[in-house]
Amino acid sequence: MTSYAKCSYQEKAYVDKTASDMSKWAIAGEAQLDALRETPEARDAAIQRLVEAGIIDPTNRQWPKKEDAANYISYWSDVSAKTPTSTDESALVAHAAVTAGWALLDYEIAFKPERVQYAIMERCAELLQKAMPPRPTVPGVPSIPGVRGIPGVRVAVDVVRGSSTDELQTVRPHSIIPKALSAGEIQSFMGQPDLLHGRKFLMSPDTEDEAMFEVVSYTRARDKSLRFEILFEDCDDSSLTIDQEEMNSMLEESYIYPSSST
Repeated sequence: MTSYAKCSYQEKAYVDKTASDMSKWAIAGEAQLDALRETPEARDAAIQRLVEAGIIDPTNRQWPKKEDAANYISYWSDVSAKTPTSTDESALVAHAAVTAGWALLDYEIAFKPERVQYAIMERCAELLQKAMPPRPTVPGVPSIPGVRGIPGVRVAVDVVRGSSTDELQTVRPHSIIPKALSAGEIQSFMGQPDLLHGRKFLMSPDTEDEAMFEVVSYTRARDKSLRFEILFEDCDDSSLTIDQEEMNSMLEESYIYPSSST
């Protein structure tokens, strides 16, 4: 019996509405992230402008009080539905889609019974299966980064794409030269962690400790703190989970491989 079948009539109505919203945000956000990947330098500059404008908060301290959550979610949902006409607007829509999903998770879904939470994931997978046909999977490359950072939606998209971090391996893109990261780029990544997902970095380049790693996933705790799952080369599928401070420190010591390498 599916989790959905175990739900009451009222719970099924909530599951249907919530899964519809989450999948809608997933599709909207992923569409913009796909477009932004085509111009990584312009994308990073756009994210930095959103950080500087206070729209994206790298410290994750801008979350509303519980009584304001519904209006907060509604606002970002409306923003995610807009049709962007510039790189800055594409970055904003992508950010809005992920923000709406995280807020709904933190303020509502996390407090629902487990059967309801799993039913939402099941329903999301069904909706995304219809809207997002599978893509070819390249070993070492997550098949759909970005909105996979939203719990539930991330799992549902993985089901649709057939990807799993347990099966990932990562290899160094030897034909691509990594470039140094600026402080602004690091700030942008920490403010919009979706952009880290699937990216490859060379830590401590040109030293005995040189190592390539890939960010394969991330999660956000209820206290808004971030945790990242990274995979080092030559480590098979043994990933490592680090916190936000550790991720920031690693980026400060690393070069980034241009997005074309992924």
